[in-house]
Amino acid sequence: LMLKRNIFPCVVTYSTLMDGFAKQSYSEKAFMLYARLLRAGVTPDTITYTILINILCTRCRMKEAYNLLIEMIGKGLNPDKISYTSIIAGFCRIRDMKKAWGLFNEMLERGHLPSVITYTCLIDGFCKVSRMDIANMLVDEMRRKKISPDVVTYNVLIGGYQRLGHLDRAHEVFNEMRKEGIHPDGITFKTLGLDAVEVKEG
Repeated sequence: LMLKRNIFPCVVTYSTLMDGFAKQSYSEKAFMLYARLLRAGVTPDTITYTILINILCTRCRMKEAYNLLIEMIGKGLNPDKISYTSIIAGFCRIRDMKKAWGLFNEMLERGHLPSVITYTCLIDGFCKVSRMDIANMLVDEMRRKKISPDVVTYNVLIGGYQRLGHLDRAHEVFNEMRKEGIHPDGITFKTLGLDAVEVKEG
């Protein structure tokens, strides 16, 4: 309809539609729109690239995601906090912590303050490779930067200790969580094998 009226979509229109397709799990349609954007001579922006990077990361297609990040930087675009968090999470998902750590430091060098989500992704990655020392270092860093760990952060730590068989430490983190005023959720109780009602009564 827009084209029939000689109204040509801009990068914001394309990116909005791509994001909508991505959120509805129609990733192929998002990439088809991206191809159409390029054919139309529209220049992609940081948001456009971030949408594509996130799609690739959720599918663990990390080489392609990283190449897109390099491409956007090469075009003079500055990846934002969301761009970096998406790709850091992707590398953590495949347990490539060297790459995730490098991108985290690059993010800091570019002046982006990591969010609780960024930190939690990294903490989860290090927990999954049994590096609880680095995971705890990151939690301490969060607190120094006044970024409060949330229930997901604590669940990740508890899960890390649980997998290593360090049950006492897992329960210590659980108690720390409650002292901080963070309410445990179903995942917390399931990970620890606790009954929510019994804990509440106790």
